[in-house]
Amino acid sequence: MKNTVYTTFLFLFLGQFSFAQTMDEMWDSRVSEKENPNLKWFKDAKFGMFIHWGLYSKLAGEYKGKRYYGSGEWIMNQGKIPVADYSKVASTFNPVGFNADEWAQLALDAGIKYMVITAKHHEGFAMYDSKVSDFNIVAATPYGKDPMKALAEANRKRGLKFGFYYSQFQDWHEPNGGKNSWDFDETKKDYQAYYKEKAIPQLKS
Repeated sequence: MKNTVYTTFLFLFLGQFSFAQTMDEMWDSRVSEKENPNLKWFKDAKFGMFIHWGLYSKLAGEYKGKRYYGSGEWIMNQGKIPVADYSKVASTFNPVGFNADEWAQLALDAGIKYMVITAKHHEGFAMYDSKVSDFNIVAATPYGKDPMKALAEANRKRGLKFGFYYSQFQDWHEPNGGKNSWDFDETKKDYQAYYKEKAIPQLKS
């Protein structure tokens, strides 16, 4: 699982690199950094910004009057919120105050070298215009715009590296996605179907 997460992150964030080495070798500081210029850049950058943003931001740690302290992006799991109920949060998710240029400028002014944001966290909600599933910010919310596209452009204009975090295994919204046992029978899940029908196509679209 660790290597899978690394593979996804590096592919989205660092761009093209050689697969001649194993992932363990690529993360081993003893391996010549000349062979991995992108990895060398990442290690040298040191100061970056990681942003969690999704439907859980709307709930802000509270569901049906109960506080789930420390849950943050895990509130759907901690509260065992049914998919049908959690999906309704999208109908009121309207971050009109979002300003991509302000976020990117703040990062630049702080001396940050790169920004990474959750394009899709474990809740299964895509924060970009996904053609694979309507459970996304463009199709399912009154906001109706793609903030990831805007943020990518704002970072590009300022010379900041920009990347996505995509939860490729845990997806509590999908019957075949990982780790939602309160809605779906774990023994009947087809993880390969989830990968083929949502995760892989969504990474490409």
